[in-house]
Amino acid sequence: METSRRRSAVFTLLSAVFFVTFICPPVASLAQTKSEPYGERTAYIISRIDDAVTKELQKAWQLSGNGYERTEVLILLCRMQNGSISARLQGRSGQYRRFDFRWSPATIALLHTHPNGDEPRPLGEDLKSADRLGIPVFTITLRGMYVYDPATKKISMVQEGLDWLESTKWTKDRQAAAPRR
Repeated sequence: METSRRRSAVFTLLSAVFFVTFICPPVASLAQTKSEPYGERTAYIISRIDDAVTKELQKAWQLSGNGYERTEVLILLCRMQNGSISARLQGRSGQYRRFDFRWSPATIALLHTHPNGDEPRPLGEDLKSADRLGIPVFTITLRGMYVYDPATKKISMVQEGLDWLESTKWTKDRQAAAPRR
C-alpha cells in the first residue's frame, strides 16, 4: 500500500514537471505573441521597406487614382535571396474588392489599395486570404497603411495618412522602434 502511494506521488510529480516544462512555455509564448500587434515576419517585412518598394507603392497609388478608383491595385512583396524585399506591381484588378493573381513561392505578403470611401483596414476576404496563405496582408489608403498579421490575428496601423508614400518615413530606425498599435 505504501509503495503504491509513493508511485502515485512520483507519477503526480513527474506529470507536473512534464506539464510545466512542455505545455506552459508554448502557452506563455503564444500569450506573448497575441499581445504584440504583429509578429516577427511582419516586422521583418516592414523593416525592409526601402526606396524601391516605396516607388512601387507610389505607382500603385497612382494606378488607383489616388484611392478614387473603385478597383484595387495589388503588389506582391517577395523575399529575395539576399534578404531584401522586391515589390512586384500586379496592376489594377478591374474588380471591386477582388484581385486574381498568379501565386509565386517567393511571396511573403500581399499589399493592395482600398478605395478612399471604404474601410482602410484589411477586412473580409483580406483576412481569409492572409489566414489561408499564412502571410500578412497590407492595405494602403488615404488614411494610412494597415496590416493584418495571421500570426497574431491582429490588424495594426503601420503608417498614418499618406506617410507610406515617402521613402524618408521608412528609416532603418523602425527596426528598433516598437510597432504602432
